[in-house]
Amino acid sequence: RFNTLAGVRGFGPHLMMSMRSPLTAFQYPGGCSGVRTGLAQEMRTYVCAQCHVEYYFQGENKLLTFPWENGLRIDDIEAYYDSYGFKDWTHAETAAPMIKIQHPEFEMWSSGLHARSGVACADCHMPYMRDGSVKVSDHWLRSPLVNLIKHYSLRLVLFLDGSMPLNYVQFLDYCVDRVLLRRVGGG
Repeated sequence: RFNTLAGVRGFGPHLMMSMRSPLTAFQYPGGCSGVRTGLAQEMRTYVCAQCHVEYYFQGENKLLTFPWENGLRIDDIEAYYDSYGFKDWTHAETAAPMIKIQHPEFEMWSSGLHARSGVACADCHMPYMRDGSVKVSDHWLRSPLVNLIKHYSLRLVLFLDGSMPLNYVQFLDYCVDRVLLRRVGGG
């Protein structure tokens, strides 16, 4: 399957890169070494970064170009453009050179808390779900708030129905303390 609206190629449970250019662009300095290691969690973000990046079309051949030679921070990108004298247009009143930054979500993500914590874009916007016994990425792109609202709505309904305590974590800890359950992992 290929979702042209989202630019995401999905075969079963997998998200895949559909463009070749970002793979070579990720070799620039600035923390993009994950492509070389091919870590699945990092690739989940690079799929999104195929489109959600700052880019421009260079020269007469309109070569897709990422301004990352100096790094991925916004200041690095501005320095890149300044060094080449690049501009998208000239301001009509001030004659100042102007740049239209496309949508630098990947660059902003890469310097933020989510990247440092190993959280991929897809973790919140396309979380894993179960299709029978198979774990797949949810391909309904949406705000992470939708998932939170669904989660807490379900918890409230189950609580009001008497099927589940409101503080589920406290309940599970209570069960572990009384050896009704065994804790596995770090939770």
